[in-house]
Amino acid sequence: MEIFLQIYDDLDDLGGVVGLLWRRVAGFLVACAAFVATGALCVLVPQLLIAVVGVGLSAALVEAARQRRTLLRRASEE
Repeated sequence: MEIFLQIYDDLDDLGGVVGLLWRRVAGFLVACAAFVATGALCVLVPQLLIAVVGVGLSAALVEAARQRRTLLRRASEE
């Protein structure tokens, strides 16, 4: 009988841990699924990868230019 109580206690502890960590576990699983989907898309549609990288690089270039212009404007005001 004592073994059943010990098993019940262990399962109760497991339920408490799962209740506390379910958001982290769910977030990890979503991140893994997104990673796998991205890899599959890169293999299946490589042209899309080129377009996405191009858009990302052009956005980074525009943002860098905007930040540089802002820094130069602030330096000229001082």
